[in-house]
Amino acid sequence: MYYDTLTMAAVRDELAERLVGGRVQRVVQPSALAVALEVYAGERHQLLLSAEAQDPLVILSGLKPRRGVEAPSPLELLLRKYVRGARLEAVEQPPLERILRFGFRGEEGPVTLVCEIMGRYSNVILLDGAGTIMDALKRIPPSLNRYRTILPKHDYLPPPPQGKEDPRLLTPGVLAGILRRSDERLLWRRLVQGVGGVSPIVAREIAHRAAGSAEVPADEAFGHVEEMVRVLQDLYHRPETHAWAPCIAYREAEGGAPVAYAPYPLAQYPRTAPVASISAAIETVLAARAALDPYEEARRRVRGLVAEHLARQEARLASLREGLVPPEELERLQAYGNAILAMAWEIRPGQAEVRVDPELLGGEAGGEPAVIPLDPRLSAAENAQVYFGRYRKRQAAGEEVPALVRETELEIAYLQQLLTDVDLAPDRPSLDRVEAELREAGTGGSTGRRAPARGEPL
Repeated sequence: MYYDTLTMAAVRDELAERLVGGRVQRVVQPSALAVALEVYAGERHQLLLSAEAQDPLVILSGLKPRRGVEAPSPLELLLRKYVRGARLEAVEQPPLERILRFGFRGEEGPVTLVCEIMGRYSNVILLDGAGTIMDALKRIPPSLNRYRTILPKHDYLPPPPQGKEDPRLLTPGVLAGILRRSDERLLWRRLVQGVGGVSPIVAREIAHRAAGSAEVPADEAFGHVEEMVRVLQDLYHRPETHAWAPCIAYREAEGGAPVAYAPYPLAQYPRTAPVASISAAIETVLAARAALDPYEEARRRVRGLVAEHLARQEARLASLREGLVPPEELERLQAYGNAILAMAWEIRPGQAEVRVDPELLGGEAGGEPAVIPLDPRLSAAENAQVYFGRYRKRQAAGEEVPALVRETELEIAYLQQLLTDVDLAPDRPSLDRVEAELREAGTGGSTGRRAPARGEPL
């Protein structure tokens, strides 16, 4: 299944029709990587936003989500303050992006909740009226992504463009050029590589409709380029025409389970059925998949516990890295203290600053005087000791923080390995062992344990 840009466009239309103008009555966090809003717009609707790596999504859920975390996250607390009681004014999707922006206005002013559906990079981010990040389900420090830092008080930047061709503007000649530039054997893979917003399920649908088979080799498809463009135009203009036709595909055998969904008819599958809404289609397919895995409920619960611990450690790491003191800061504090003592004879009682020759601070002689702030309540000697005190304190922190950073990085690597173990666990005892590992680790810092290598027992 692929929650792609066309699916998101259909969801956007559904939410705009049912929720805009409604008021948020309830905020709850079903898991460490999901939030749910109850919106009253003539009737109660349950809006679920999940950044889970396996099934990130935004849907109107048929079930009322329940709390699934031990304590409210910082994001949930902010949502309670700024979004609960607020009205939903708009739901917007940037063209061809898997991003939804929810505009709310309440007593605390306007805020925007951004939901990015991008596999394991998915996130839910709250912005203030100026576009500054208030918090997010996943905090991303500069050490993980220098281009897009997702931390409170940072400006929000959208994900970078992929540099692919716009499917709405393709011509047969341009599409043929895209296909020639790839060496993938199958047509649908070349479409995914070169055309913006095209997911594997859409690419296979295009191949089936245009060339008669979802698995058609690319070298045999050049005679169908014009038909491919026609199919692309039909599908990718639906966000403008709103001509959605939600659909579920089933396994070919009689009584086969649901295997895929889309907001358009899936011609590539022999057995399909229309559905009332795209949210209902998504929920039906996910529920069927969970039923095929007898451990899915336990797997999802343990994954949520691990993800909650991981989110805490990532936030701790970001805080520690912000506390690292650069060497030049230490030199500046020490130089300020020495310069104040050297100029003590010129400093009068009540003075709020002193101008010193830059040479006293290690600079070149003859430059502009440097200004050192003073506490007017203190003597020159006492002001110098204040700077020396700051120097010693930050020097001590500088010696401790790197070790704490390394310790937290190891903890994060360990928890990320546990997430992988949860996904690969073949049975319930394996999941129970992961949960036992987590209980043993606790919540207060590093486990001091090595992440088990792939193939080792949990």
